[in-house]
Amino acid sequence: MVILSRFVALFVSLTQKVSLFQTHLSHYLLPPRTSVGCFTRAAVEEVWFVLRGRGSARVGELELAVAARDFVFVGAGKQQGFRNASEDEDLELLSVGALLLESEWPHDPAFPKGGGEAVVGAAM
Repeated sequence: MVILSRFVALFVSLTQKVSLFQTHLSHYLLPPRTSVGCFTRAAVEEVWFVLRGRGSARVGELELAVAARDFVFVGAGKQQGFRNASEDEDLELLSVGALLLESEWPHDPAFPKGGGEAVVGAAM
């Protein structure tokens, strides 16, 4: 529960920097052998936190194994998706995202197709 509290505190700090209409907090519960599918958010950076279970995250061309207490940063414009390959355990995810203002977009002419790199880690 402490980890969830820290994550919500991160969301609150994000909302203090940008308006509430430019951030989101989403909860996902994937039953065994299901997927969110792949999608792209052109101008949104997200941090996904694995609350429970094991599965895989796809960020751009990378396929990453994830488990409870891991987090994944997805830069704007990166293709992303999550899969629960378990036979008997749900995969529970929490996502915090922030819409980049146009002035914050990378100066890369390929943006929003380029985006940032994936960062994967474990919460303390």
